[in-house]
Amino acid sequence: MHALSKEVISQDPYQAGQQLVDTFSSIAYLCAVMWNDTSALDKLLFYQQSNIPHCKMLYVIDKYGIQISANISSQNIDSCKRGQYLKNRPYMQEINTSDKFHLSSVYLSQTGCCRCITATHQIMANQEDQLGYLAADFDVSNLPDAQIF
Repeated sequence: MHALSKEVISQDPYQAGQQLVDTFSSIAYLCAVMWNDTSALDKLLFYQQSNIPHCKMLYVIDKYGIQISANISSQNIDSCKRGQYLKNRPYMQEINTSDKFHLSSVYLSQTGCCRCITATHQIMANQEDQLGYLAADFDVSNLPDAQIF
């Protein structure tokens, strides 16, 4: 998988998103399998986070906008944010429910300290029943300026 870059995001957001789809699809499938076991879900995300280059945080949100996993970074599993309501966040407002994958516009983080983008991928129980979303946050300032493909 190729990493995101500032150049790819600014020139072709669709291509930037496509780079993540395969990895997200695999992780989303596993999330569906572990949906009712938050401990297993957190461990899965912790081990899979390294497969998403430049990912600042990885987490799972149910279809109602409630975070059901911990916030997962490369160094930490932070369960303090489990249960928070995220439906009003900028990246959630942009999601079209018919889209399997979405890469958000750049927005200011809730702490106001950085510009972020969030990639989301639907988590499905089967072909018709959506459980929620796998979400990955990226700090735009930490993305490389260009990526060679």
